[in-house]
Amino acid sequence: MHPSLETSNLAGLPFELRNAAESACRNATTEPARVKDDLAALEKYLSQPTSRETNQHLLVLPVVYKILEHPDNVFLETSAMFGVYTVCVRSALRLLVLIAKATTIPSEAISGLWPGVWGWIQLHCISLGPDGSFMEIEIATLHIQVLSSISLTRGSRTLHRSIDETPGYRLEVTRAWKWILQNKDADFGAIFDLMGRVVHLNNTDHFHEMLAGSGGLLEDLADLVVLQLKVFAAKVDHDMGGQLLFLRFLCSLVRHSELHDALLGAGMIMPLVDLVNLRVINVQLLDKTFVDMCFDVLAKSFRVAPGFPWLIQALKGGILVTLGDYGCLHMLDKTPHLDAILSEFPRHLYNYSVLRHLEKAMEDLKKADHVLTVNLRGPVWSMFFRMVKGKLALRKVFEVRYKSMKFCDNIACCTALPKAKFRRCSQCNSTYYCSPECQIADWDGGQHRNLCSHYKHTPIVPFAMNISRRSKAFLRYLVHYDYVKHKEEIFILRHAFMLTHSSMPSSSPCYYYTQFDYTAGDLRLEVLPIDRLESLIGRHSAHMYISRLALGAGKTQLDVVLTSQGYVTLDLGGGSREKRAVMNPWMFPMRSDSARLYDGLCDILTQGQDGNVSEAEVKERVRALAKDSRVLEIH
Repeated sequence: MHPSLETSNLAGLPFELRNAAESACRNATTEPARVKDDLAALEKYLSQPTSRETNQHLLVLPVVYKILEHPDNVFLETSAMFGVYTVCVRSALRLLVLIAKATTIPSEAISGLWPGVWGWIQLHCISLGPDGSFMEIEIATLHIQVLSSISLTRGSRTLHRSIDETPGYRLEVTRAWKWILQNKDADFGAIFDLMGRVVHLNNTDHFHEMLAGSGGLLEDLADLVVLQLKVFAAKVDHDMGGQLLFLRFLCSLVRHSELHDALLGAGMIMPLVDLVNLRVINVQLLDKTFVDMCFDVLAKSFRVAPGFPWLIQALKGGILVTLGDYGCLHMLDKTPHLDAILSEFPRHLYNYSVLRHLEKAMEDLKKADHVLTVNLRGPVWSMFFRMVKGKLALRKVFEVRYKSMKFCDNIACCTALPKAKFRRCSQCNSTYYCSPECQIADWDGGQHRNLCSHYKHTPIVPFAMNISRRSKAFLRYLVHYDYVKHKEEIFILRHAFMLTHSSMPSSSPCYYYTQFDYTAGDLRLEVLPIDRLESLIGRHSAHMYISRLALGAGKTQLDVVLTSQGYVTLDLGGGSREKRAVMNPWMFPMRSDSARLYDGLCDILTQGQDGNVSEAEVKERVRALAKDSRVLEIH
């Protein structure tokens, strides 16, 4: 036993306190009712400012040791007696906190106290329900204060390792946080100071203990984090130090791949934006370090978010006005992580819902008069405004004038009508026909007999279940618009591909496809060999589209559209996981009423190979063919 825990130290206390301390030690396990008053007297004395001057806190440590010494041997004859004794234990734990605040407790003394402290914390929780479901906020707060005081001790590595490896340590810390959170005015600084030091999320055991303390599921822990954010965002007078500690803890949580999706699903983005707003709009509350950390969490979330719903959360929370306020009202040269945050929006501008919320956010930004400021004219903002305004203009045209046109799915038919005027296959609901005769012809000779069940059971677009029909229709319109706008470039790319792949059979249009890539926001066009299609959409689907392309005999062209689906967590094995970007492939074959476009390219290719036509003339003929071509409709 360390000398500071010996009862002989009590002799150094003032007379009245010495009597109370000796009485508490003597009656610790026999008469808890008397001990209660003795401990109250000691606690009152140590709480006074003058007690620090006399430096007598450490002399009371033997009393704490005696009270907490044997949690497993407590007499439990009556529940009343047990209740009295737990009151004594709480007093002893409060004494320990007071001593730790006033002086440095030797690490050897902490080693002697720790089994009793931890035993009583566990006994408290057991008596209040095996899952802590009836824990009082006062007890939870006391547990945090005690554990925080002990973890701050400047002790040996052996001591901290033994505490750190105590089974259930982080479970009780998280459980206490869960119950303290019910008290909106609690001192959260102590909680996150402790959690930041004892919970290491790269340690699987630590993470699962914390998960068990929150309720057992990822969603339970995510709900706890989001509730904490809402508590902070609801009031302006919460302790800044506690909020900073929480944000550091949140930064580590966001990096945890298993938890990230649950945090976003629980709605983390909106209260986080609200918290930034709370600080940004109040100049007196603005703390650059704090707001930088908030933007850091947002940037990390945007970079690994699984899709567009989280952008919509941020837009609803007013993220654009917040970024504008921070960059303009406070005259700061550069908003932190601005590029990482704003660059995610263009990746999802194909989505009708994102555009709808962006339109409202842009109106709010205009009302706030930020568009005219110098700060919002930098390269990041300029690129953002250019891309967003262009897509919003297309959205207005789409709403007013666009009618979805389709060709009959009988590949031999050239009828193009509004989608509503076609009849649809009742089995797969995926193919459209202008007449019963065309439906029969496609069933018998157009391979629909073999493909109908595939259409019925397979999503046409992988990963697109969360995309609304309106968004799908807008994407079709966007692809058609960009085809018309860039058709000269597309024809030049096709001609170049045919020229470099002249060994392939030019009589068949089945050896290339055009790729419309929107994953970076701006359109990127490529013409690629058909054998790459299988890796994008699977062998069966690729075979189906290629066979339909062959039946089209030059009237059909194959176009693959790539959009961003956000990110997905992949299990790499061996406990290793990784977030990777997901591209969503859409198949939008386009049709015309003749094979003139493809035949024209083949003729130009043949003329160029004769050597009598210059490269400039070839390109001019390709442009003329594209310019004179009839606008195709999506099949």
